[in-house]
Amino acid sequence: MKKVRRLVFGMTAAAALLLGSAALASPAFAHNGTVVVKGAGGALVAADGSIFITHTGCMYLSNPSGATLDNCHAQQPRSVPNPTSTVIFNFADTGFQCNANGVITNKWREVVTPSGRVNLTCHG
Repeated sequence: MKKVRRLVFGMTAAAALLLGSAALASPAFAHNGTVVVKGAGGALVAADGSIFITHTGCMYLSNPSGATLDNCHAQQPRSVPNPTSTVIFNFADTGFQCNANGVITNKWREVVTPSGRVNLTCHG
């Protein structure tokens, strides 16, 4: 827990890359006016609490009412040992806020599986 809290400050800088990477992807529009951006990148947390960047594993949704959802899938770096059991990060555990396509929020959850797969879901 303490290790993760110390990393929060470094995560802020990494989160800025999330916005920059999302801007490079081309948006598509769903039939109901929802904007969908696929193939964007973002900052994620590996099982050991370190930060890594995925360049294409994220999808961002934004509907006309202003609700946003970001979802990223990636494999953690090979340099990080896979956990022996599932590791979960969220605001309550880390104090870190998520950037949901420009909306700063506490509503996020990241799961790192024993196979090293990482899934971040952020609701704005």
